[in-house]
Amino acid sequence: MHVMHCRDCGHEYRLGFVRCPECQIELTPGPAPKADRRFDPDKAQALLATMPVAEFTTLPMNEALRMRDTLLNQQILAGLIPAKGGCDPTGCASNFTVVVPTDQIDNLKERYHAAFESYAAEQGMTLRHEPEETCVCCGAIINATDTECSDCGIALI
Repeated sequence: MHVMHCRDCGHEYRLGFVRCPECQIELTPGPAPKADRRFDPDKAQALLATMPVAEFTTLPMNEALRMRDTLLNQQILAGLIPAKGGCDPTGCASNFTVVVPTDQIDNLKERYHAAFESYAAEQGMTLRHEPEETCVCCGAIINATDTECSDCGIALI
């Protein structure tokens, strides 16, 4: 399988992608080289335990690991904590919260929101800023809090 990678964050994409949606730069052919991290995950976690942190995002485990590693590769201190709910007798959390130093949260949220809006515009996507009453794909009735259509399954952005 052919892949492309981002020179900035190191994420790999399947052939056909041309720009990194996070970094907004053109992708390079081939697999990503091993990245040198300024912080390794264990050191980052230890440092974050000594300072005020803010929740950046909560994701399934693999996506949270990827986000943490992306931030570390960009020399942004980041760590993971189990999502609220943690562990119980049936098992442990499958979602994790990416945490960053409190003084960096506003800048990171602005940067990622701008990158997402730019990517969506390039892809011809229409972002929902106001609640809609029907799915734009199939016309099913939706609520403003829905993240996907219960009828056709399309993501509601």
